[in-house]
Amino acid sequence: MKNKIFSLLLLSCLSLSFAATAAPLTPEQQQIKQQGINYYMIQHCELAEPLLKQVAEAGDKDSQYYYADCRYQKDQMLTDESAYWYQQAAEQGDIYAMMRLSGNDRWCKTFNQCPKNIDTAVWRNKAKQQALAKAKQGDGEAMLQLYLMTDDLSWLEKGAAAGDPVAQYTLGRKYHDRAGDFAAPELREAAVTKWIKASAEQGYPKAMFEYAYILSEQGKAAEAQQYLIKSANSGYIRAILTYAIILNKENDKSFNIKKDLVKSYALFSLLVANKTINRLQAENSIKNRMPPLSKEQLDQAKAYAEQWQKEHPPLSEYYTKYHYPAFH
Repeated sequence: MKNKIFSLLLLSCLSLSFAATAAPLTPEQQQIKQQGINYYMIQHCELAEPLLKQVAEAGDKDSQYYYADCRYQKDQMLTDESAYWYQQAAEQGDIYAMMRLSGNDRWCKTFNQCPKNIDTAVWRNKAKQQALAKAKQGDGEAMLQLYLMTDDLSWLEKGAAAGDPVAQYTLGRKYHDRAGDFAAPELREAAVTKWIKASAEQGYPKAMFEYAYILSEQGKAAEAQQYLIKSANSGYIRAILTYAIILNKENDKSFNIKKDLVKSYALFSLLVANKTINRLQAENSIKNRMPPLSKEQLDQAKAYAEQWQKEHPPLSEYYTKYHYPAFH
């Protein structure tokens, strides 16, 4: 397991370069940051890290957090380096970074390599206090954060009721996975649908994908098609893969989508070219489930894929900022 540790001298030198509030990013820095986050969102931290670190060193708290998260995931435990960058973000008010610093990391304890000078109790208290203050003002995301810190489902329910789309989607998934008490199965099912729909109507890509399937199961193929395509158009790679698979089928009834081999090949090729986590499924579909395409069709597919990339958001898993939990 790789575990690169910053020296104390380097830490002290770097800390002098940060102000309490970072200066606004230049357009070039903003572009670098966004590209780094784009790579992060398709699990390519090896490409994201140099970009994010560059902007993190300029004081941008989001870049500091995502760079630290890449290091955290790579090392599979909190190290001096990841803790340093989480702390830079936390000192600028990033509650998720405070939560990372609050965690009881069993792996670093097992290897006796936990970061020094990190008071987890202090950061835990700060995270909760700041989230509570925001929650009292009606901030749904803060309520979601309190749920993540406490596992208290009532906070997630409050966050959903406050209108936070991630909280709504998460609550729907939790209900689906048997959280909460319901007098009858149909009441649970109705609650799942209610919150997935609420999140989908706000345009949250994961919820739109889930809601498309709910509508399909209800026999509402036209509406299901709309939400599936909206989710795919957002760049959500699960939706793109599903859409590509359906485009390769004859007489689809679930979503009422007509077969289109050119579009199907183009979307599969996007997943392969961007090395997404479902690229092997896309490669298998191209090799084993699609008929051979003519040169003209292949040229059309290439042009369609290029146009798609220009007109749609970058491909993404739409990870939440705290998708790799370490709080407990």
